[in-house]
Amino acid sequence: MFDRTVGQPVLCPVNMVSSVFRKRCAELVLANPPYNIADQGRTSPDCGRREAREGNPLLLHRFIFAGAHLLKTGGCMIITGRREKIEDIECGLRAAGFYRVERIERCRVVAVKALLL
Repeated sequence: MFDRTVGQPVLCPVNMVSSVFRKRCAELVLANPPYNIADQGRTSPDCGRREAREGNPLLLHRFIFAGAHLLKTGGCMIITGRREKIEDIECGLRAAGFYRVERIERCRVVAVKALLL
């Protein structure tokens, strides 16, 4: 979330979004959820980077449903991710009530944009 009164983003653990923010308070949600499943694949030697990039298999869906909680009807969510995760992102968005799911591919950046019903 972006706090207009102080002009800075507000950080919150994804599992606390529904208890910290009121429902339907945003028009746009941008998300870059962790893209590695913990204990699988190559990890970063930097502890902070490793924690920011890893999560459990359900973490992506927690980000999507947190976005659905925050968005007003017709609001837009954009999620960036790895190419191999795009189908999971699209499926999760549809399951959370999003429509007009659209892929955005620019150079090495891949994202999915969707609107909330």
